[in-house]
Amino acid sequence: MADLCVDAHLAECMDDNAGRPAADVNAMTPAEARAVYAQSREMWNTGEPAMAEVRRNMMHLDAVEMPAVTFVPDDAGPGATVFLHGGGWVMGGTATHDGIMRRLADLTRRPVIGLDYPLAPDARRPATVRACTAAISRIIEDSEGPVVVAGDSAGAELSLSATLALRDAGATLPDGLCLAYPALWPRFETESHNRSGDGRFGLSTETMRGFWQHYLGDGEALPASPDLSGLPRCYILGAALDPLLDDAVDLAGLLKAAGVDCELHVPGGSTHGFLHYSAVAPIAMDALAAMARFIRSPTG
Repeated sequence: MADLCVDAHLAECMDDNAGRPAADVNAMTPAEARAVYAQSREMWNTGEPAMAEVRRNMMHLDAVEMPAVTFVPDDAGPGATVFLHGGGWVMGGTATHDGIMRRLADLTRRPVIGLDYPLAPDARRPATVRACTAAISRIIEDSEGPVVVAGDSAGAELSLSATLALRDAGATLPDGLCLAYPALWPRFETESHNRSGDGRFGLSTETMRGFWQHYLGDGEALPASPDLSGLPRCYILGAALDPLLDDAVDLAGLLKAAGVDCELHVPGGSTHGFLHYSAVAPIAMDALAAMARFIRSPTG
């Protein structure tokens, strides 16, 4: 079917990945899956574009110490983008998303601060959300300019959940949310899961089941119809061939119903995680450029 055709450049990237070991949280230990995932991302993180400065530090928070890395581009302006990485809450880190953060910093001309939040199953929801909330709050307090919180997949869920926690606490909110192919609800019978969840486009429904099982602790996931009122403006990037597409589409509808300024963009032929290929795939670079325009807009 035409609507299930992968973008040609993304297809080449997927072919390059073929034959390499795939991280499988249902068949591997979390540590094994993390190692395989990290290795699979290496070829897509080249250290480019070059930064004026890359700073690594430890954030000393009340309940946890969190490593962070700041990518500072040439001629950096005030403010920052906080980036929470994907990887199903179990895998990934600032190293696996190095290229994405560098390109966002280069395109926005603002520093990007990546957080190495504690991973599941050692840390589960809601503890992980609390840790991210504390880190984001600290960055907002210390910033002399606008702060936008961004994340992809699991990182998008943490970005949204942390911002909701800040709102509920009456704390200062970020100036915007930028969420790429968010993983928001442990539901596996949606149209997009039925259409794209068999694994041929990368992420599978069964893999998402495994991620959620590792992540959910005493705190439940977002309710089906969360109170989203009072959130800052939001940019949502969906992926057309992603089993999680309906999460992005439904979130956009809920935000608009709550009166939140929201923009949804779903590039045709895109797959879950496609921002990783922005060094070689124009569709991914265009998506990052659109995110950067949102981050740099006057109210962001």
